[in-house]
Amino acid sequence: MTNKNPDPAGLAYSGDIGSYINTQEKIKEAVEKFKLAYDRAYKAEDHASRGYVQESIETWGKIFGAYFPAWG
Repeated sequence: MTNKNPDPAGLAYSGDIGSYINTQEKIKEAVEKFKLAYDRAYKAEDHASRGYVQESIETWGKIFGAYFPAWG
């Protein structure tokens, strides 16, 4: 059903870091999450290009959560 996704770092024991995405439902969910992240990244860059730095940082924060610094 799916292609193998080798771990670029070579750490995955199974040799396939995407082995848990093994149903059409899980594939659809993953695709939707990637699309949402892409849309948010596009919006964040658009905010930045128009000088709306705070909005840009807040939008990036929606993608990366606590791993991204907050505004202020």
